[in-house]
Amino acid sequence: MSPQFLASIPTSTLRGHSLTVSIDDYTYPLVIESGSWSVTGGQDIRRKADLTVRVPNSSLRQAVADGGVAATWDVIGTEGAIFDLGSGFDWGSQSEIVTVLSGQAAPVGEQQPDGTFKVTINDFGAALSAMSFEVPLVQAASMTRKAAIEQIISMVFPGITIENTMTDTGTLHTQQLWSGSPREALKALLSDAKAEGFFVPGRAFRIRDLPTLTDAPVWTIATGDGGTVKSYGRTRPLDKLYNRVRVVPGTTDGTQPFSYGSATIADPAHPRWPGRFGIGVRSAPDVTSTTAATREEADEIALAILTSKYAGTSETLELGALANPALEAGDVVRVDLAASAMAFSQHYTHLLEQFTVDLRTHDMTAQTRSTADDDS
Repeated sequence: MSPQFLASIPTSTLRGHSLTVSIDDYTYPLVIESGSWSVTGGQDIRRKADLTVRVPNSSLRQAVADGGVAATWDVIGTEGAIFDLGSGFDWGSQSEIVTVLSGQAAPVGEQQPDGTFKVTINDFGAALSAMSFEVPLVQAASMTRKAAIEQIISMVFPGITIENTMTDTGTLHTQQLWSGSPREALKALLSDAKAEGFFVPGRAFRIRDLPTLTDAPVWTIATGDGGTVKSYGRTRPLDKLYNRVRVVPGTTDGTQPFSYGSATIADPAHPRWPGRFGIGVRSAPDVTSTTAATREEADEIALAILTSKYAGTSETLELGALANPALEAGDVVRVDLAASAMAFSQHYTHLLEQFTVDLRTHDMTAQTRSTADDDS
């Protein structure tokens, strides 16, 4: 469906949404009174919905007939129940609704006087942090990081579809022992592989390389005739950047000879030069090496890389637009801002950091940034 076509649909018709809950072998429809769903960047829970829902009488009657469920609470508050949220477009006799979130609800709120319930639904990332390994997981040094990540996901969700496109082929190097949350193990492995992993609609887990601005944009958000942008704001918060990086001890037990090191942008022509807007300091842990000499060399290399990374560019766009359920946090998007009669058009290639879709108005608010935050 082209963005030009979407822009021609009257806003009042952009109301398509659906919510179902599955318990054992039964699926029940729910009515969304209000709420929104959102996607945030990073390696934690990415998709979330905060909703006010109502159980229709027809669903209650079906529940009683199928399994003897007599209370509305049992229809939506059963532990382990799986929710599927759909969002899309509904105009006339046609509709296009796609699943945007599959997951489990946090504890459902008490029934309100009007018969509604407050429901917060997270994707399956909630289950990753809620459980712990029954026995410590041991992963061999010869195992690739790719296989190690897939092993953990398959343990928590047997039979889940895993979409793995990351290019890292490195091994663990040393035997790994995990005894806490599967999420913590995954975050460590993904950070080492310079990748990210998250649940996508349709009950699948996706693993991919961390996106960069050199990737081709997956979507263009444009103003003007046929465009999709309804409003936007542009900011460059220089005070939230760093122009000095210092190294700090990796351990403090006295086993590592240590002297502080730091790196600062020295080029007066650089837009992040300290003389322009002050000094922002970012601390980096000491690089562990076998000798003080090799550690010092590694620290210098790390400092140079990190200084360049954190200096970055801080341009952020806040957008209001027609909703696009296909977007994912971390996607590279192109934002085209139409020119006035006296100015040229402006084009920005950014990473999508987060967006929220209101299920009543179907408006999407999005935030993009021209450089990604550090997730390690």
